[in-house]
Amino acid sequence: MIASLLPGFRDFRTPLVVGYLWLMAVWVLVSPFIPKKADSIGLLRALYDLTGWLGTTIALTILTFAAYVIGLILSGVSLRLLQWGGQQLAPTTEVGLADLIDRKLSRIFASDLTFADVERQLPNLAEEADDFIEFEHDRQRRIGSDEFGRMEGPPSYEKRMASRDMSRRNWLRSPRGHEAISRRVLNELRLAELSLQISSKDVYDKYDRTRSEADFRHAIAAPIGVLGIAVAVRLGFDGLGLWATLIAFGSILVVGVLELTARRREREANDFIVQAIIRGVIKAPVLELLDEVKPAPSIEASSKRR
Repeated sequence: MIASLLPGFRDFRTPLVVGYLWLMAVWVLVSPFIPKKADSIGLLRALYDLTGWLGTTIALTILTFAAYVIGLILSGVSLRLLQWGGQQLAPTTEVGLADLIDRKLSRIFASDLTFADVERQLPNLAEEADDFIEFEHDRQRRIGSDEFGRMEGPPSYEKRMASRDMSRRNWLRSPRGHEAISRRVLNELRLAELSLQISSKDVYDKYDRTRSEADFRHAIAAPIGVLGIAVAVRLGFDGLGLWATLIAFGSILVVGVLELTARRREREANDFIVQAIIRGVIKAPVLELLDEVKPAPSIEASSKRR
């Protein structure tokens, strides 16, 4: 029973702690400017009276709910501020994923499938290809070569389409194309979680714990840093410059340690699920779509079915 409650507790823990940390940081900064109850007037006096009427328990419950809501809103901000660099994998896992993608793409290159056939399964892939191809065309025009197969002169429409498809296929065959597929796999790891939960509950539980620990450390890093700086500012105004400096540097150090450990746990979580994909325990949605790439039905075949 306790094990079944833990995932829900982890979901509740992160926004609550983040919310309280942000509230503490704000309180440290603004508390000197808040009048005491005897000196308060208007709305502030009404809040003091309401708190006294509700009692400590109810007031603390309301504060906890407010902290939870604030944490829900600001947890994502903390993750975006500090979670730079994209998804991380161990070197062995990176090699295994690259080899799996290479096998999937080799089937496409060995057949008569076109890039358009691939893009029907993986939308917007042409945009990534064309951006890089244009950059390469400009660079290679300056050095007198064009490995992506641009045709010179005014070719016919069919030749232009064939040339563009060849350029895109060459891009997909290149390391840049492999990176684009790998990036999509990593960006959609959350979509593979349900499959992992069905296939191996034990592995999923370990993955979920590790991922939650990484997200928790990412989420609390920013508010802890802000809280430390707020305390340092207050101590500086109070004339305790040495303590202010120590706490400021200490908070920066804590943020750095939290981020490093969060990245390590995040990489471990990614390794769990990507290794399951490599070993065939589960399937990544992107790679499943690659397996389903097939030629577009011809006009004659479509008319015959009618």
